[in-house]
Amino acid sequence: MLKRCAGALARAAVIAAATMLLSGCAAVLVGGLIYDHTRSREERKQFTEDFRKQNLEREKAGLAKLDWCSEVYKYSRSWAMEQLGCAERIRKYEAGDTGALSV
Repeated sequence: MLKRCAGALARAAVIAAATMLLSGCAAVLVGGLIYDHTRSREERKQFTEDFRKQNLEREKAGLAKLDWCSEVYKYSRSWAMEQLGCAERIRKYEAGDTGALSV
């Protein structure tokens, strides 16, 4: 009987500790995800602005423009996979077609 009570008490303690830990972690996790999404959005906006400026400068200097998919791929593969027309080129590049991207 005493063993049963000790086992039930131990289980209850573990469940209580897990509940407290997970409820605190969930709030931190959600907050972190929101922060990361906002930060990523701002960083991506800055990357896009820098890319456009750099291409304008290259064009003025008579140089070839940089390839959007290649540059985004170097910055963030996951973001590049979301870009229109880039996913297929990335798959080809990763399959060994070195001409698919200029990396």
